[in-house]
Amino acid sequence: MIDDLAIVAECCGNGVVDTGEQCDDGNTLGTDEDGNCCSSTCQFEPAGSFCPFDTDFCTLDACDGAGTCASTPIPNCNLTRACGPARPAGNDAFEHPKKAKIFQTNLVQAFVSCGNVGGNTPSNTTEGGIPACTPETFNEQAASPSNGWHWDESVSSQAVVKMKAICPGAADASVKMKIIGVLDGNGQPASTQGHFALVLRVTLDDPSNGNMTTMDVVGKVPVTMVSGRSALNTTVGVILTEAGLPDLPNGTSFEILDIQLLDPNDSLFAHPGIFLP
Repeated sequence: MIDDLAIVAECCGNGVVDTGEQCDDGNTLGTDEDGNCCSSTCQFEPAGSFCPFDTDFCTLDACDGAGTCASTPIPNCNLTRACGPARPAGNDAFEHPKKAKIFQTNLVQAFVSCGNVGGNTPSNTTEGGIPACTPETFNEQAASPSNGWHWDESVSSQAVVKMKAICPGAADASVKMKIIGVLDGNGQPASTQGHFALVLRVTLDDPSNGNMTTMDVVGKVPVTMVSGRSALNTTVGVILTEAGLPDLPNGTSFEILDIQLLDPNDSLFAHPGIFLP
């Protein structure tokens, strides 16, 4: 007669922490989609593993190695402000599409130009006969300093910028950027400060002097990398203020001539574009 029979079924993903498991979140997903830092093998995710724990745009969420997703504020991220006072309504006399209120782009590696003023001298030609140069990043042109930035090709590095009209009646646009997979010159995840810059050509209905196109405007704000990642949540109005310029009135159209991500040495790191793998 069997007096004591214990049958123990140990199974990762059953929601119970069994022998040999550090955690068990009830699934065996390969990614930490529920933010509890428990891996698909029921072990704690390594410290520094990224986890989608909260919805705060300006925090870096990473596992602490003990099963907890910790949120660290990203410096220089939240540079927004409340909408300003109402401005004059604006005159739509100059031509522009009224629904152009959202802009979104990916950023790609910025390379030194070839054959242009300030660029490199052509040393080759493409299959189609176009003068070409050996690819060179601006970081390489600056002798690849230890605090310079470059993309981590071993991960899915990416950067996205989105701009959207906000503050009806007060004329402003939000500017949001997220970037992951940036290394420094030592091959470590970058934890240094660079800048995000906008180059705008502004056509507006000036409250005092009517319709006009201004000289091109350049403004930039700081961007801080934390473990190779960063985020920025600001507005065009804030960027203009940082450049010592006034807010935009209603009836304004601004052309985005350039978006620049600059590394700590002020070397151009990323530009809007598309990569064809």
